[in-house]
Amino acid sequence: MIYAEILENIRSALQNGEKPTITRIQIKVNVPFVRFKEYWDDLKARGLITAESEVGLTKQGEIP
Repeated sequence: MIYAEILENIRSALQNGEKPTITRIQIKVNVPFVRFKEYWDDLKARGLITAESEVGLTKQGEIP
């Protein structure tokens, strides 16, 4: 599922000390940007990610 891939890419980047960006994540999940933006906005609305000044995961968005 695309949502899981997005969350996993954010988690992986953070664990590797990288700064996740919307563009890098979109390229890794290989989805057109228009569709990716819809997924991204939905994840933010559900409270699974933060994307104010930096991209990150909320407690709810962390994958066990």
